Amino acid sequence: MLSSSHLCDLPEPLRQYLLVYRLESIAIGRSSATVYRCTHLSQPSLFLKIVKVEDENSSVLLSTERKKLEWLSRRIIVPRVVEFAQAAEVQYLLISALLGQDAGQVSSPAEAQAKPPEIVSSVKGLHGVSPDECPFDEGIETRLARVEVRLRDGKVNTSNFSSKWRGKSLTDLFSHLVKCKPKVEDVVVAHGDCCLPNIILNPQGSSGLIDLGRVGRADRYQALAILSGSLAAEYNPFYGAARTQRMFALYGIDTPDQAKIDYFQLLEEFF
Repeated sequence: MLSSSHLCDLPEPLRQYLLVYRLESIAIGRSSATVYRCTHLSQPSLFLKIVKVEDENSSVLLSTERKKLEWLSRRIIVPRVVEFAQAAEVQYLLISALLGQDAGQVSSPAEAQAKPPEIVSSVKGLHGVSPDECPFDEGIETRLARVEVRLRDGKVNTSNFSSKWRGKSLTDLFSHLVKCKPKVEDVVVAHGDCCLPNIILNPQGSSGLIDLGRVGRADRYQALAILSGSLAAEYNPFYGAARTQRMFALYGIDTPDQAKIDYFQLLEEFF
């Protein structure tokens, strides 16, 4: 819970807006943001994201996510920006909650079998947006430059790396990323963290996407590699490798590019 004393620390008009809401801290994924679910007896739920400003060029800045949400809102289903504020070195973003359930929440094999078409439809919807219209660059060079900064500042946590990369030095892994860049980028508007919890499926309507601070022009495998890894992850026991193969088939890819999958999965480890 966000205590009343902390609520008083929020900048106006956020503080007044949230006085009638119950705020509960949530911890999902590896985001650097502090996130609160804001609930009200008679009003739709909201989410409050709070980030300390450390690097004005960082993709995790909420001012960046705000711009991307506003741009995407005219094209696909994303959270609505309710309010944005900055006080001193802290940014605050208040957004609407999408109706539905995140795609990672499955309780049976039958449910896991039914969800991939909806998952793929949501991803293809974003990839169908013209990259020529997109003002946000999230290509390989942009990400590698960001990784260099993260390495320099000691922000890369190897304890979160997949077991297949453990035991190798960060220097060697980063050198691999630089030397083995895909020669051609198949550019779309791609989600920067296309894992299952960031896809909200709504059985009564159209599904949407959340956590879009790193969306932008990038190789489609930037998203597909992360999604396939999320489907195969141990914490999603009802999905697995078979669902990954089906995901690619539903997307329209008969023979997935394994080299690109490995590359972008490794690149994501650095964030």
